[in-house]
Amino acid sequence: MLFRRIIRWLAVAGLVLAWPTQGAAAVTSPIRVVVSFSILQDIVQEVGGGDVAVTSLIGPDSDAHVFEPRPDQARLRQLRTVGLHPYDRPGHIFSLLDCHVTDFRLMTLWRELRAHLELLPPRLTGLTLRLDRDGRRHVIAESPGEPWQTAERLRAALPDATEVVCWWQPAKGVARVVAGPSTGFQAVAFEPENPEMGMLACRWAVEQLGELRRQVTWDLYGGIGDTAAFLAERGAEVVSVDADERAIAWASRRGLPESVRFIAGRAEDVLATLPPPHAVVVSPPAAGLHWDVILRFTGEPVARLVYISGDPATLARDLRRLSVTYRLTAIKAFDLFPQTARVATVVALEAA
Repeated sequence: MLFRRIIRWLAVAGLVLAWPTQGAAAVTSPIRVVVSFSILQDIVQEVGGGDVAVTSLIGPDSDAHVFEPRPDQARLRQLRTVGLHPYDRPGHIFSLLDCHVTDFRLMTLWRELRAHLELLPPRLTGLTLRLDRDGRRHVIAESPGEPWQTAERLRAALPDATEVVCWWQPAKGVARVVAGPSTGFQAVAFEPENPEMGMLACRWAVEQLGELRRQVTWDLYGGIGDTAAFLAERGAEVVSVDADERAIAWASRRGLPESVRFIAGRAEDVLATLPPPHAVVVSPPAAGLHWDVILRFTGEPVARLVYISGDPATLARDLRRLSVTYRLTAIKAFDLFPQTARVATVVALEAA
């Protein structure tokens, strides 16, 4: 028991991996332990004695900064951790067999995927599972180096493979489909973690704008067009802008009325080319509004402005900047991030 407590302590100080040998001999054979460097090897061997067989990855005369694993050490890469993490703690990976607050279709995919982890990219740095509005399940693997070569094999090994799409997200570059249909919903485009609540937030935001029939209305950072759809229902002449070309492409195929125009580009870059608006909805990323956008709204105020925010700090900063020409008329919070302390905040403003 003392030995195992010490092993757990050493795991904090350096790399210590231990596993029993296979078969009946596991009862009497020494515990095989792999440590990162020779000092840990000496400590573990001294404590464990004849009960352990210790191997050090880095020899006593080797430089840890230039260490490269030998072929016989490559199998240790199979011990990588693939699991779930709390929403706001991406570095805290843990194993989870089931989660009752996650859509059962994603948890089914997760359990199926766990049996084929060897088919994920060998240098995997991130794994995301998403369920789109068409019911398809998406596996988004992030890794540096060569593209994901075994994606087709993984997809074929999963039940209901026709409903699975595999994406490879390089460390630097644009994600692309490597197995499955490349048309349809863009799983790497932004969408709220709780789409149903996101729709309620969009509807409430649009309602705060009042009468919009035949009025030019901007939808900045509009994503896949949810807010644009609600604006069109109220008869607005909508200009929806988003920097993600894939989101704009998907939104353009939604079949919205001709009164909706989608533009792919950064809001701050295209403002000067847009027709003057009567009202505006903004839903910026966590960084908040670009300074050029703030200057446009304060220098040429609009009658009504609604701000949808997922980050209270940047929201507070931007509201202070906008307060020189606007006054707050309504505010409401929506639970777009289930099981976390975060909420989305929708704020309605009027020109003062």
